[in-house]
Amino acid sequence: LRLALGCRTLRDADAQVRAAPRGTTCHILLADAIGQFRMLELAGDALESAASDPLSANVGVEEPIEGSEWQVVQASAVVHTNHYLHPRFAALSQENLAHSRERYARATQLVDDFDGAPGVGHGADAHLELMKRILGDRSGA
Repeated sequence: LRLALGCRTLRDADAQVRAAPRGTTCHILLADAIGQFRMLELAGDALESAASDPLSANVGVEEPIEGSEWQVVQASAVVHTNHYLHPRFAALSQENLAHSRERYARATQLVDDFDGAPGVGHGADAHLELMKRILGDRSGA
């Protein structure tokens, strides 16, 4: 992970994590300043990408697509809780640890509501409020 932190591009950070020796169970979120990301899940020495931005197939292209005829609309936040998301590792997840699946569904719902709300500003203050709402939410707790 330390090697990934020193990388200049998301592509390089992703390559560093994939090339490094592994022996842990965790989730690593790699992201850059223009919103590209990779959610990596590790189980022992195995690694899978649980999610990525819509441009993940263009991992070498680290430029925003402003000005193109189409725009990829990404969610305002990426969500991960205490269970594996990748199907290959799903059987390794403990039985709904700390209501992980419900918390994941609720956080995803809050992000979807935020993104679909008419007239909602999406600046830094609005995103901070979204994060506070997700982290402070007690629905189903």
